[in-house]
Amino acid sequence: MEGVFDTAISDYFNNNFQGPLLINNHYGLADEMPLDVYFRDENDLNGLEAFALTLCKGSVLDVGAGVGALSLILQNRDIKVDAVEKVDAVELSDTCCGIMQNRGVKNIINQDFFTFDVSRKYDTLLMMMNGFGISGTFDKLPQLFKRFDALLRPGGQILFDSSDVSYLYDDELPKETYFGELDYQYEYNNVKGDWFKWLYIDIETLANEATKFGYQLQVLLEDSDGQYLGKLMRI
Repeated sequence: MEGVFDTAISDYFNNNFQGPLLINNHYGLADEMPLDVYFRDENDLNGLEAFALTLCKGSVLDVGAGVGALSLILQNRDIKVDAVEKVDAVELSDTCCGIMQNRGVKNIINQDFFTFDVSRKYDTLLMMMNGFGISGTFDKLPQLFKRFDALLRPGGQILFDSSDVSYLYDDELPKETYFGELDYQYEYNNVKGDWFKWLYIDIETLANEATKFGYQLQVLLEDSDGQYLGKLMRI
């Protein structure tokens, strides 16, 4: 079934966008979601993304690929001078996968990241645009790290960005849940989707959790907004 986000991004791709696409939350006013970011090219990348792509090597899995922005950049680079051998794009949304196909992404896995059949292993898992968000909640991290184990080749790496969102809380941080678990809801053309959870994880917390599952976190870049680019590798 097509969701609110799928409808909006399909309309945008087909030049029939009746925006804005709003994203509602429980901590402030709704934000407008700019859909052009999903169609960015190499010139539009932020510093964290641009650096992450230079570190991709071997067989790459673009996790939560959206409509294929990063997959296309990697795919279209000259393999004679680039360390990337092959790029697969995994994305659950049928709509997004259809757009990816139209845009020329070659290797599309239209399935859930957590359950698709692992027929090959990867040297790089690329998880940008707050890629850890697919966990939804903090208590799903063990399942995420188990998936890393299943997908990574020896010496493989996970490249991702995330943020410390403690600044959203004026007073003390919540005690019953991890403060990086946030609730969101898409709204487009007066139609609201279901609420969903998205996980942001701060550096210290992730470093501690990663160690429990046999991984080491290296922080590669940080920006002034609390966003960081990280790399995880098995210890």
